[in-house]
Amino acid sequence: MVKVICIGMYNGNGIFVSDSWIETLDWLKQHSDSLIVYCRFSLERLTEKFEFSCDIDTMVSPDREMDVKAYKSYNLGDAFWETIKRVDYCIDSNADISHLFFMHNDKLLCSLEITDDVNFMIIYEDDFNQLDFENIISDKNYNASQCALYKDDIDDLVEGEMWMP
Repeated sequence: MVKVICIGMYNGNGIFVSDSWIETLDWLKQHSDSLIVYCRFSLERLTEKFEFSCDIDTMVSPDREMDVKAYKSYNLGDAFWETIKRVDYCIDSNADISHLFFMHNDKLLCSLEITDDVNFMIIYEDDFNQLDFENIISDKNYNASQCALYKDDIDDLVEGEMWMP
């Protein structure tokens, strides 16, 4: 079972501005110890994009055919969590980020596949029963209505996994 949080679309500057995005990042700040990023640009560019706010290592590429690079960010301090809220996520730019995977003790805690439509964060609960999943976002009713509206998109995104808003 996974939890789905609708974070909406990014604005004209490529920045997510919804309360759900901010609240989820605030929750992840307490529970995530690293971040895996899939993108098409260099380590140097990602370091600049994250404003030198964390350490970043290059990982094995998830898809060499599509020229996607993978990086692992760690030592995520307060500056990182403020910076990631302001990053340009526009997928039409040359500096696009396609996926974010928030980790907890090297296990997947939350993922975000960035699209040019409504975006959803997927919270993986199975191995993290000690974490407070019920209080990630404040407007649960709005999230539930958005998830109902985009049910088919979410079904495709979670690939057959059972989910709840």
